[in-house]
Amino acid sequence: MLWFSDVIRPGSFARNKPAKLSNQNPAAILVAGLLIYLAGGMGGALAYSMLPWPRDVSMLTTKGQGVVLLGASLAGSAAALAVLMLMGGGTLRKDLTPRDPWLGFLALVITYPVIAAASWLSNTLATMVEGAPPDPIAHKTLESIVDNPADVWAIVLMACAVLGAPLVEEVIFRVCLQGSIARATGMHWVAVLVSAGLFALVHTAGQTVPWHAVPPLLVLGVSLGVVYARTGRAAPVVVMHAAFNVLNIALAVLLH
Repeated sequence: MLWFSDVIRPGSFARNKPAKLSNQNPAAILVAGLLIYLAGGMGGALAYSMLPWPRDVSMLTTKGQGVVLLGASLAGSAAALAVLMLMGGGTLRKDLTPRDPWLGFLALVITYPVIAAASWLSNTLATMVEGAPPDPIAHKTLESIVDNPADVWAIVLMACAVLGAPLVEEVIFRVCLQGSIARATGMHWVAVLVSAGLFALVHTAGQTVPWHAVPPLLVLGVSLGVVYARTGRAAPVVVMHAAFNVLNIALAVLLH
């Protein structure tokens, strides 16, 4: 359907003009994305410094993980909202319209079968290579939530995964990285693929996800990139990303 409606065919961006990009300097937008990333890291580091000693042992608990992720989410979200407001002239109206939540949900409904297919193929390959089916819970935060679903700190982890992570990651990868590349080069597919590739790879840092989880994340990143290129607004991709995380958490908790 996406192919025949000329959404993802080669040259589709040339035939159907994407949304107008921000007028800000591409280098400045890229630096803004880096600052959001650093703000999240500093927030997490500050929260980590407050954990009881020994801190590496505290990080094995749901509470320790929740405290650190909450610190990172709060700092990163504040920085992301500040960047959106600066790019929008002091308001968020440029990045949010009343129909954007529905657009984000619809985009996920359309693309989720493709993401699920990529996940199935990747898991099949992992089973062939490793000789056994991989763990279906392919994310450390998700593991903590599934192991302690009634823990108040597991609820904090869920909130960070549903509210904080989508906002921070979408502003960094779509608004700043993809937007700056597209603005500087005029090559929208290159911008989509580069941002999607880095989005997938950054999740492997610290072995947060195994290698077989990278292909579905890459497909998700491409889908988010196409939606952002078509709308030019942050809200649809943030909602789409948040809905994806909600679905994954719900499936993991129900199946376990």
